[in-house]
Amino acid sequence: MQQPRSRKTSASERTQNPTQGRASSPSGDQRPTHTEATSFSGTMTIRSEKGSLDFASSHRASPFTYWTDGSQRCKGDATFCAAGVHFQHEAGHSYKGYALVDGKENNDAEMFAVGAGLKAAALQIGKMDAAGRPGRILLFSDSQSALAELCRWPDSLPDPVHDVAGFAVGWARKLQAMGVAVEMHWVKGHGTSAGNKLADQVAATVTRWVSIMGLQHGEGVPYNIGEFEIVNVRLAWLGEESG
Repeated sequence: MQQPRSRKTSASERTQNPTQGRASSPSGDQRPTHTEATSFSGTMTIRSEKGSLDFASSHRASPFTYWTDGSQRCKGDATFCAAGVHFQHEAGHSYKGYALVDGKENNDAEMFAVGAGLKAAALQIGKMDAAGRPGRILLFSDSQSALAELCRWPDSLPDPVHDVAGFAVGWARKLQAMGVAVEMHWVKGHGTSAGNKLADQVAATVTRWVSIMGLQHGEGVPYNIGEFEIVNVRLAWLGEESG
């Protein structure tokens, strides 16, 4: 998982507008500050480590909250990447794991996980009557670099992160078209956030399983993963027709 990287902060704060993309960076007094982004349909907030954990804890049981994480594992000369998503719904908990065929960097997995979380939200909410849809979703990621790159898309992103970021942006726009605001929040990894820990466990389980079984055994399901897919991160698997 990506560890938080220090970023330039601003002395001013502005009220969030859910229809306009924004990124944020941690300030010394633990209040988020914001900078404008142009391509992402939603808000992004990065708090201090303590602030991020407190906010995550206060929304642990909130409906339409999604937790994402990426994992990387090396075995000999081979590198395995995977993404995990966890969220709750009326019937209980959902766990989605993805083994990435051509993902070689941890950030590939982190960005893929964010896109998978947004896809899960859009598919879940898309089945609801318009009157019953939530006004917003919350998505938590422990990768500041993935959130920052969503703001930069489509500029200056290497493949395959560029492709996956584009699909994530597309799913955020679909949610916005449904009248659902997208709130992205950074949460400190390896901390006390139960949701982040569960997403981490899903991603780590998939990388361990694939490093042992190999990608040719895609018909199997790693232990305790509700849904499992082997995917190519450069394909439009996040497209509108995907389920």
